[in-house]
Amino acid sequence: MTQEEIEAIAQRPTYCKTDGEAVTLSRAERDALVAICRVVVEKFASGNSIPVERITIRAEELGKG
Repeated sequence: MTQEEIEAIAQRPTYCKTDGEAVTLSRAERDALVAICRVVVEKFASGNSIPVERITIRAEELGKG
C-alpha cells in the first residue's frame, strides 16, 4: 500500500452502526493492512530489547505469510 492509499482509508467518512462508527474496507485493503500489522508486531516481539523509534518494512516481508 502506498502512503496515499493508507491516507485515503484514514479519511473515509464513517457511518453509524449499533456499536459505534464504522468504515468499510475492501478485502484487499484489509489484507494489506493486516500484513503490515503482522510484520510490525513480529518486529516488536523479536525480543531484542532495543527501543524502537522507526520500523522499516521491506516489500518482500509483506509477501510472506
